[in-house]
Amino acid sequence: MIRSTLLAATVLAAAFAQHANAKSYNFKTIKDGKGLNTSMHGINDSGVGVGGVFDQGSTERPCFVLTGKVKTPLNDPKGVNGTECWGISSTGTIVGDYFDANTNQVGYIYSNGTFTDIMPPKATATVVYGVNASNVVTGYYITKSGEQIGFLYDGTTYTDIKIKGGSTTEGFGINDSGDYTVSTVLSDGYTHSYLVHNGTMTEIIFPKMVQVAAHQLTNKGLVVATVISAKNVYYAGVFDSKKQTYVKVADPDGTTTIGDGINDQHEIAGRFIDSSNNSYGYIATGK
Repeated sequence: MIRSTLLAATVLAAAFAQHANAKSYNFKTIKDGKGLNTSMHGINDSGVGVGGVFDQGSTERPCFVLTGKVKTPLNDPKGVNGTECWGISSTGTIVGDYFDANTNQVGYIYSNGTFTDIMPPKATATVVYGVNASNVVTGYYITKSGEQIGFLYDGTTYTDIKIKGGSTTEGFGINDSGDYTVSTVLSDGYTHSYLVHNGTMTEIIFPKMVQVAAHQLTNKGLVVATVISAKNVYYAGVFDSKKQTYVKVADPDGTTTIGDGINDQHEIAGRFIDSSNNSYGYIATGK
């Protein structure tokens, strides 16, 4: 999947120059005081974001919650080498994953000060990417045979998400109405993404982009994605499902831009890679 190979693809993608989209976005870079790489993964309607700090190639990735300019660490007590934060709901619930002492990857939901493991019955590993105001979560799990399956979980029931002809499927974002995004790799070897609205699945296709990894979505029908051109350049992209419009977004300081989170105020959370292969989180505001 695009997300799991982003770090590996950074060097190749950085060889190509990016051009800012014609629409205006204001980018605020989120840096670490110790000079480490940073990333932003999600942002809710109150402007509270979640992200992480990491060294390139390191397995240690501490998570933080960003409120204004204040970063507050968040660590699952069962986690070794840090905790990954992927999404945050309008009510402040956070989801992600961690590696336990036996190097098992375990998804979690953090609500009201409590971490709860998310592990479907057939799973050997789980990642949770998205959560809505009702604490319905979405992500993926891996079976003993190595199959990667997307899922939804409402606190009681796990529901598999599968795409016909697809492999390495993952659910990513979910809004308060229960609409969600899902990505999979088809037989062409490319990542394809879909928006599921009222049970109907529609592929999200960005013009002139060969791969689309749809990530978070808002209650207003905005979907943020990471999209890749035929020249292997990574951009953030915003799809308005109500207006059926597409916007390609590039941080002016980056050679690669990744889009992960979005809120109803049209703030985008993600990261960019500069010409020296450094990663920095960002929050971008646009229309």
